[in-house]
Amino acid sequence: MELFLAKTNPHLFAVIKISVVIFHLIFTALCVYLASQAVMNFPVLRIHFAKPYVQILFHGLILVTSVSIVYYIPLLRFFHASGLIYAKRVFLWPDIILSAFALARMSFIWHYLFRWLERRSS
Repeated sequence: MELFLAKTNPHLFAVIKISVVIFHLIFTALCVYLASQAVMNFPVLRIHFAKPYVQILFHGLILVTSVSIVYYIPLLRFFHASGLIYAKRVFLWPDIILSAFALARMSFIWHYLFRWLERRSS
């Protein structure tokens, strides 16, 4: 690994670092999506999730969950983990909030991707 890092230029190293952060976000978004679908498909709760205000509350819960995940896992804070901001306390909360919005939105995009694959396969 040290030999690879010694041969890379700083631009390529920054691109690799940002790619790893994005991969972490995508994988965590998939986990959040799968957990939310598991909760939504409980037979007892399926009747309640048919109501639109319950779905809005559930999406708010997903957003709060995303904020707590990003708060407790610093590798998911996009600006700090990618090296764009070096100090830990500079732009901490804007970074947490923007990364949580990205994580919540990515978890919704998985839903559209799986629905598209379902339509294409039938």
